[in-house]
Amino acid sequence: MGYLDQSPETSLSVTLLLKMFKHTGNKAYLAAAQKALDAVARKIIPVGQWEDFETYWSCSRVGSKDWVGKKIPRNNMFKQNNFCIYWTAEALLEMYKATGNKLYLQKGRRTLDELLMYQATWQPPYMAIRTLGGFGVMNADGEWNDSRQCLFAGLIIEYGKLLKNTEYIQRGLSALRASFTMMYTPLNPQTTRQWQARWPFSVRKIMVS
Repeated sequence: MGYLDQSPETSLSVTLLLKMFKHTGNKAYLAAAQKALDAVARKIIPVGQWEDFETYWSCSRVGSKDWVGKKIPRNNMFKQNNFCIYWTAEALLEMYKATGNKLYLQKGRRTLDELLMYQATWQPPYMAIRTLGGFGVMNADGEWNDSRQCLFAGLIIEYGKLLKNTEYIQRGLSALRASFTMMYTPLNPQTTRQWQARWPFSVRKIMVS
């Protein structure tokens, strides 16, 4: 598209290149991954330019004509989508594992902390479902408990174990639990009752033997 040639979607390619390096031993893959990740660390992380395809061209298209690559004057922030924050935190952790360079781990932790700003750490009284531990998607959308939190959980826990940070581990486990909170199952009796009350014509009562 042209718009995303220099976006943090690059970070997903970094993780792929590092896997190629791990399986082949070809240092050209490592060199390419480092070059790409250093560009993200230099250009994207300091200013929070977390723009990827979903940011503008998915269900929340506000700003797709005027905001791409620009900060919004009202709050001095870019429109953000947190998938590319996750990809970058993941790439930085994998680069640390590949090189042992603690600078990548430091930047990874900083990126993870920005990702965690999207995690619900409370239960608002106006929400009828359990939200604790769930993740939103963007800073310009109204989603709660998006399914991406099940992907985020493993990375958060991995950082927690590596850094011996119990809060990260708790947040990761909380994100994992939130991934199941809307499942229609006897294991979620409150949620099951909500589904049955809202959609009686399409949901049959689960019989537990």
